[in-house]
Amino acid sequence: MPTGNSRYSSPPPQPADPNQDPSWVWPKIKAEARRDADSEPTLASYLYSTILSQSSLDHSLAFHLGNKPCSSTLLSTLLYDLFLNTFSGDPDLRSAAVADLRAARSPWRISGLPQ
Repeated sequence: MPTGNSRYSSPPPQPADPNQDPSWVWPKIKAEARRDADSEPTLASYLYSTILSQSSLDHSLAFHLGNKPCSSTLLSTLLYDLFLNTFSGDPDLRSAAVADLRAARSPWRISGLPQ
C-alpha cells in the first residue's frame, strides 16, 4: 500500500443530490419565475411580488399564503408574519413544502407511472 500524504483527508466533496438537498428548489423557482416574467409581461407583477422580490422559499410561501384569506378584518401582513414564523420555527414544515413542490413538478413519481 502506498504511503505519503493524501490529497484529501476525507473523500472529496460530492455534488448535492437534488433529491436529498432541498436547497436547489428556491434558486430553480426564482429562475423559472424570472424567465416567465420576461416572456409573459402580464404575469410579471404577480411573479415579482410573490417570488422574485422574496428572499427565500419561506418568505415567498408566507407572502402567498398570507394574501389568500386576507380581508379588511384579517390583514395580509398579520397573516404573513404568522406564516413566516411558522415556517421559520418548523424545519419539518419547510421540508414538507419542498416535498409537495417536488411532487407537483413530478407527478409520475408519486403515481408510479414511468418517467
